[in-house]
Amino acid sequence: MTDNTSSEFKNVAADFRKMQEQFRDPVVMGFLLNKVSEERTATNLILKEINAKLERMEARIGALETKKTPDEFPIPEVDGEIYDFVRKTGAVCAADVQKKFKYRGKNAASARLNGMFRQGLLEKKQVGKRVFFSAKNNIGFGVAGRRFNPPKESQPGSTYCLS
Repeated sequence: MTDNTSSEFKNVAADFRKMQEQFRDPVVMGFLLNKVSEERTATNLILKEINAKLERMEARIGALETKKTPDEFPIPEVDGEIYDFVRKTGAVCAADVQKKFKYRGKNAASARLNGMFRQGLLEKKQVGKRVFFSAKNNIGFGVAGRRFNPPKESQPGSTYCLS
């Protein structure tokens, strides 16, 4: 075992001496410095891309934070009625809205619900193949130019009050 270890050590020591001799050669040193420089340039480009992506993300987050809240924009009367239905029911899917509002297909109901979700009026949860929407709390919005406030939590079953 010591013979095997000592022979390995001798091989490693010989390789080390060979590398020492190569490092004295200015061509080898120039080649190594060139490779280091190329790697540094590639790393800097990657870091630039990461910084650009971070800046875009920060801009998007800033835009979302300053985005109008539901209190600041009017919504169509139909969406107000759908919101009221969702709030009373608790959670609905596109088929429920289709039946209640007599849409021909689920696409229109789904589009309205998803639009209200994007506006921040509804929350969305998927259960299996169905997507359920529920009303967010503490939201007031204008319907067809009028201002409506949602029912307070202390008044179960109440509807919107014109303010």
